[in-house]
Amino acid sequence: MTSQPVWRATGILGWIAVVLITVGAVIVLVPVRNPGVQQCGAPLTFLVSGQLDRLPDATGRVLIDNRVVTLSPAARHRAVDSPCSERVERRAIPAGVLVVLGSVMGLTAVAIGTVGAWRRASARITAEHQEDRPEVQTT
Repeated sequence: MTSQPVWRATGILGWIAVVLITVGAVIVLVPVRNPGVQQCGAPLTFLVSGQLDRLPDATGRVLIDNRVVTLSPAARHRAVDSPCSERVERRAIPAGVLVVLGSVMGLTAVAIGTVGAWRRASARITAEHQEDRPEVQTT
C-alpha cells in the first residue's frame, strides 16, 4: 500500500513541475531588445522565424524598416558586441532548461502516481481474492 507521504511528494513534484514550465514559458515569451539597432522580439519567435542579426557595415550603416540608417557609435558597439542572437540565447537556454526540468519532474510525478495506484489496486484485488477463497483445512 502506498503511504501518504509518497502521495504528498507526488503532488508537490507535480506543482513544482507546473511552476517550472510556466516560468520557462514566460521567460521565452518576454521580448528582447537591442536599443537603437533592432527589436529582437520574443526569443521563441526570433528562433522559430529564423530572424537574422542586424549588423552594421564598416561605416556603421544598417537597414532598419527598409531605410538605411547610420548608427551612433554606442548603438554600433551594441550591435556588434551583443547582437540579438546572443541576447535571445541568454534567455532561451535557461527557459529551455526550466521547461525540460519541469517536464521531467512532471513525468516523474505521473509515474510515481501510476505505480502507487497500480499497487493499491493490486493489493485490493489480492485481498478480495483471498476473502473469496474457502479455507482449506489440513489434518
